[in-house]
Amino acid sequence: RAEAGELNVMEDVSIWVHQVLMNTTLNWMVDYAYAKEFVKVQSNFFTYGTVSQVAPQSTYSTLGRFLKMPQTRDAIAAYVQAYLPIVEERWGQQLANADCSPSKSCTVQLASMLLDGLLSTGGHFLPYGIRSGLAVLFSTSSSNPGNGQGELVAGRELEFFWECLRMIPPALGIPYWRETRPTCVGMTAEETQELTEYEGRSFACPQLDKNPWTGYPPVNQWDGGHRYVL
Repeated sequence: RAEAGELNVMEDVSIWVHQVLMNTTLNWMVDYAYAKEFVKVQSNFFTYGTVSQVAPQSTYSTLGRFLKMPQTRDAIAAYVQAYLPIVEERWGQQLANADCSPSKSCTVQLASMLLDGLLSTGGHFLPYGIRSGLAVLFSTSSSNPGNGQGELVAGRELEFFWECLRMIPPALGIPYWRETRPTCVGMTAEETQELTEYEGRSFACPQLDKNPWTGYPPVNQWDGGHRYVL
């Protein structure tokens, strides 16, 4: 960014983090333009993701296009496809005999999981923590307890970052289902519980026929579940 003569903290930190994560995760050196486009898709994903869950498929061509839902969906699918050759090359042998049911392909499943990490948990919240640290060190706002006069103590950089996450958390909590999960549509709570195993061995609810109006199968996302927040 020195060559550009400016640093946009809100955008450039996210772009840089994506470049680093792509290199460390997939051994793929992406340029600034590629990462900037990803951050744009990432922003649309978080902005319109909640709306997409309640909007029926029949509205995608009208309301959905206005909210960039089809474009975001297609971009995310394209990223998964781009990761597939790398996933196959690096982990294909380990996945060859794995059972990823109900997913038809463990390679696709892993590529999708990697995208989830790059798009949300790590790729979205890590830049937030870095920006908070920069704000504490350099912001002259009256709301900054350090008033822009802070400095890092050599050897305690990681401790400073953890404190930024603790005092200015990028997420208020991580919810998860404990003891019981939402009851699968068409099944009893007891039948649903039989699908649940520890250490990632749980099975998904059986996929039902699509609803002709929404274009999606019926899914219960909360009823009957006991949610906890870390």
